[in-house]
Amino acid sequence: MINKNRIIACFFTFLVTILISLSFSFSGNAQPFPDGLVGLSSEDLGVLYSIDATTGTATPIVTLNGGASLTGLSYLQGTLYGTDLFDFPGSMSDEDIGSIARSGTITFLGDQNGSFNWHGLASDDCGGGRFIHARS
Repeated sequence: MINKNRIIACFFTFLVTILISLSFSFSGNAQPFPDGLVGLSSEDLGVLYSIDATTGTATPIVTLNGGASLTGLSYLQGTLYGTDLFDFPGSMSDEDIGSIARSGTITFLGDQNGSFNWHGLASDDCGGGRFIHARS
């Protein structure tokens, strides 16, 4: 004999699992950064863009929780970093260095010691995971 309560419990568990999976797939944290070129707009709330290397088309990925100005970007060991970031929780000045999460959340890492417009940032994953930066 089939136990109706057990069938209902299994069905309910299945539905909850589907709903949780869908909620993560539509959240900002679930959106991966694209492979290839990325750019960040200079705005009070910066917007991260994917750039098509063939056509030059910029497609918005996510809006950040802070601003950016003449920003340098680079990946290092799977994390995206930026310079000249400002007005995000934990920001110390108008020229901060931070990591940028897939959700658009900036995490403060340090300031630029009063220097600004670090619109060049490079990293070397093969060289032991180090930054090589350029500033103007």
